Amino acid sequence: MRANDMIEEAEQVSREQYPYDPRARLAFKCGYLEGYIKRMDAEIESLKQFQKNDEEEILTLQQQLMEKDI
Repeated sequence: MRANDMIEEAEQVSREQYPYDPRARLAFKCGYLEGYIKRMDAEIESLKQFQKNDEEEILTLQQQLMEKDI
């Protein structure tokens, strides 16, 4: 999901939840977008961990290949 899509969705939901209170809408949108950011941060951390695991596996396989060649 793109950032513009997230903002648009937050705007739409805030209008549905708080049609007559602009400050509540703004607070809701901020919280909604903060939730997206936290979720994206968690996904990034997971991807970093997968990358680290992949790099470690590659190093292990390279070491095994070098040992076979010797």
